[in-house]
Amino acid sequence: MSQLFNVDTAALAQREALNHGAAQHDLEAWIRENVHLAAGHRVLDLGCGRGKQVFAFAPLVMPGGSIVGLDVSPEAAMEVRRRVAREDLRHIEMIECGLDDCVERLKGRVFDRILSTYAIYYSQDMVSLMLGLRLRLAPGGVALYSGFGRGSNREINEIIRHVAAGRTPGGANPDANLTADRAVDPVEDFITPGEIDRLADAYTSVRIVRLENRMTFASVEDVMRWWAHHNSYRPELATRVRAGVASVVEHAGAFTLSKHVLGVLVHA
Repeated sequence: MSQLFNVDTAALAQREALNHGAAQHDLEAWIRENVHLAAGHRVLDLGCGRGKQVFAFAPLVMPGGSIVGLDVSPEAAMEVRRRVAREDLRHIEMIECGLDDCVERLKGRVFDRILSTYAIYYSQDMVSLMLGLRLRLAPGGVALYSGFGRGSNREINEIIRHVAAGRTPGGANPDANLTADRAVDPVEDFITPGEIDRLADAYTSVRIVRLENRMTFASVEDVMRWWAHHNSYRPELATRVRAGVASVVEHAGAFTLSKHVLGVLVHA
């Protein structure tokens, strides 16, 4: 899976702003409801990026709690540290580290809550990482590893596939042979049932939770701006994808994108 836009701080900022403005449900609220954050909790946010959830959850763990954000991007880490210093948020710590090194990097530390949102699958071995993180979860602790669920981004992915095959408005696609092999496959759950079964031996309980979300864009430009900062982006197809999006907006008055979130909720 490409990490092109997941270590690009500017792209992440654009995507976060568009997601926040267009989403039907609040992702942070869904996370809070599942892990029951409370004062005094020690929280670890893996792949925290620019700290969107770190800063959203920081007030909830006070007094007495703390949050450690961890991300591989130096730019994201610097941005978080600057805000921490500016706002004197002494209960927030930022660590620059790759996912595959985090269990060892955090040796000797335990957390009441571990979160990883749209990041855990960038590990070289996601399930081994989830198993290793059991060592960093305090007795009675809870972890929520969440990411894309089946059917996510279906509407834009269908347009991309049709464009690559030359089936969108505007006639045959002269680049079809070059781009069809790069068209986006339908999105499936980021973790398989077999992988979930592997977690059962390490945790007291393992449960799947889902959030069926939708994003509604009022204009073609908003859709294209979102797509330009997403891993499915294909610049060579942009003109034809725009035509497909414009057709939907013209007929429906807006473009709606399915955003299905799958969470692996585990208890120590």
